[in-house]
Amino acid sequence: MFFNSKTFRQTVVFSIACFLLFVAMSCYRASDNSTTPFKLKNTSYDGISQKMILNKPQSEWAVPADMKSEDLFLIELKSSIHVGMDKYSEISEVKKLKEYYGQDLSIGVLDRNPDKSRYLDNYSTGKIVALAYPKAARVEKGVLTLIGYYPKANGGGVISMPGFRSPDIVWFNARFLHELYHQHQHDTGQPGALAYSKTDVWVLEEVKAHEFAGKVLNAGTKGKYFDVINQIINQGEYHSVVEMLNATKLEDVQRMDNLFAPAKVEEMNNRLPQYYLDLSFSWLKLKHEGQNLEKNQITVYRSLH
Repeated sequence: MFFNSKTFRQTVVFSIACFLLFVAMSCYRASDNSTTPFKLKNTSYDGISQKMILNKPQSEWAVPADMKSEDLFLIELKSSIHVGMDKYSEISEVKKLKEYYGQDLSIGVLDRNPDKSRYLDNYSTGKIVALAYPKAARVEKGVLTLIGYYPKANGGGVISMPGFRSPDIVWFNARFLHELYHQHQHDTGQPGALAYSKTDVWVLEEVKAHEFAGKVLNAGTKGKYFDVINQIINQGEYHSVVEMLNATKLEDVQRMDNLFAPAKVEEMNNRLPQYYLDLSFSWLKLKHEGQNLEKNQITVYRSLH
C-alpha cells in the first residue's frame, strides 16, 4: 500500500475544517440555549435608555395634598383599575383575576407605618388593597419600581402605587395588572410565589407576568403593539436574541413608545424593560417552544434586570 502525502494532507485539512464547523455550529446553537446572562452593547439598551429619558419632564405628585384633593385622586385611581379589569376581560389572565377577586378593592394613601394608612371611605378589607405612596417615600426607601406588590405571610398584601397620575391609562393598567398577577400567584400558592428570589422558578413567574403585561399593552392599542414588535424583530436575519437586541435602534423603540401617551421620566424607567422583554420574547417564540422557550426567556430576564 503506497502512502500519498498530498491526499493525507487534504484529508487532515478537511477533517479540521469539519471539526471547526461543528464547534461553530455548537456555539451557535448554544447562543440561545445557555442560561448564562448576557450583556448587550453599551450603544444598545443602556444607550437607548439614556436617550429615551433625556428631557422627559418629572411627574406632578398628587400625594401628599389636602384630604379632599387626595380623595379625588384616589377616586380616579379606583375608577382606572375597575375600567382596566373590565376593558381587558377577554384576556385569559384578566378573566381569571376577575373571577377570583371580583371588584373588591380598597384604595388609600400609604403611611410610613402601613398600619396607619388612610383608606378611601374607611374601607380597608378588600381582597385587593392598593395604596398610593408620596414622593418622599420613594426617595427615602429607594423604591426602584413604580408599582409593586408586597405580600403578607397570611395571604393578601398591598399593591403600592406612586401618588401621581399616570400619563397613559393603558400603561397604568398593564403595570397594575402585572402586580395583581403576582398577588394571585401568592394567594393561590403557586410555585413562583413560594420560591426563593432570583431562582429559575421565581424568575419564570416574572416572565409570565411581563408576558401578561405585553398582552394588555397590545389590547390597549388594538393590536398595533405586537404589529410594531413583529416588524422590528423581522428587520434582519438574526442568529440569536442578543444579536437582534443589539441591532435594535432608538427609532425602533420610539415606534413602540409612540403608541402611547408621552411618558414622564419616572414611568419611562418602567416602560423600557418591558419593551425589550416583549421584543425578546416575541423573537424567541419564533425559534423555540416549551421548556426550551422558558429557559431562554429566563436568561433574557436575568440579563435585562
